[in-house]
Amino acid sequence: MAALTDAQALEAWKEALDAARHSKSYQIGPRTLTRHDITDIMRMIEWYERRIARASRSGRGGFGLADFGGAI
Repeated sequence: MAALTDAQALEAWKEALDAARHSKSYQIGPRTLTRHDITDIMRMIEWYERRIARASRSGRGGFGLADFGGAI
């Protein structure tokens, strides 16, 4: 699976938040899926929003590029 851009990851976390609002966990046969705590999801959404805003201000367009300060 290809890595997600920050914008795609933010959208995925927003979808997770919507899903978590409806159900915390569910079971299919012997398997159970438990979703993240809503507080944790909200923290990740805020983290990605800040990251995208910082990247936008630096002229990178919010693509989540790492900046190593010119150390190559």
